[in-house]
Amino acid sequence: MSKIFNPEEIRRIRADFPLLANYPDTAYLDNAATTQKPACVLNALRDYYECSNANPLRGLYDLSVRATDVYEDAREAVRGFINAASTEEIIFTRNASESLNLIAYSAGSAFLKPGDEILIYPVYCDPMWAHRDMDFYDGPFCRVFVDGEWKEKDIPDTNETTEQ
Repeated sequence: MSKIFNPEEIRRIRADFPLLANYPDTAYLDNAATTQKPACVLNALRDYYECSNANPLRGLYDLSVRATDVYEDAREAVRGFINAASTEEIIFTRNASESLNLIAYSAGSAFLKPGDEILIYPVYCDPMWAHRDMDFYDGPFCRVFVDGEWKEKDIPDTNETTEQ
């Protein structure tokens, strides 16, 4: 069930986001490309870059160990937030697209078999098209959702070059 926020709750939430607080008339809807950060996230990023900025998981020097501790603390916080059984279930990626590509590739290699068809929204076809060249998928097409209906779409051969 979705919740309807009253105007005071909306003002309180917007106040947590400096950009939205600085531009009160802005309705930011481009979250697929870039999300606005609340002040607590900006403060944590600033603290990290000022106090712990090093490659985590790669060095034995003090700064790298501190960066690793911060990194693993974040993994534990996410684990608790989503109620995962272990921090080993938590994988950090750079963005949502990379996450979806990782899921598509992993699920494809684990579950697709010859003759399967892929039903997918057009924006997510690229990671699934990569399965065409894999041993576990030989499907000739995927069905994509276009203009309110599913349509067959040829999967381009990623090994072919096109002349311009």
